[in-house]
Amino acid sequence: MTNKKVAILLVDDEVIILVALKYQLEAFLPDDVRVEIAASATELHDVLAEFQKEDYSLAALITDFTMPDISGADVLKLVHATYPAASKALLTGQCDREILSSLADQYQLKEVFDKPWNSTAVKRFVHDAVEAVA
Repeated sequence: MTNKKVAILLVDDEVIILVALKYQLEAFLPDDVRVEIAASATELHDVLAEFQKEDYSLAALITDFTMPDISGADVLKLVHATYPAASKALLTGQCDREILSSLADQYQLKEVFDKPWNSTAVKRFVHDAVEAVA
């Protein structure tokens, strides 16, 4: 692939969704692409700090929109501040289309995946994001 350290970040309060997505992505991504999960705001901050410390390029973020301790909008804001070039997507069962439009403009949100997600579409999004940082 590349000499860059590349990572994918998945954020959702439902651990079963994180595990399923991680499994699907790791099955097709090269071994040198790291897939990390965060199920809370604390875990998100820890993972982002680790990525910075270890000099990872964040290729893609996929985050839930509605979570108890941090909103998807706040996740996008936080990640965009540190990794503005990362491809960003929401994975959601519910979201106002006006809010989506605003998030797309503010944080370059590229995709919105409904729950349950289309595995092929998610893989294509992640593949394209990894290729963009390669």
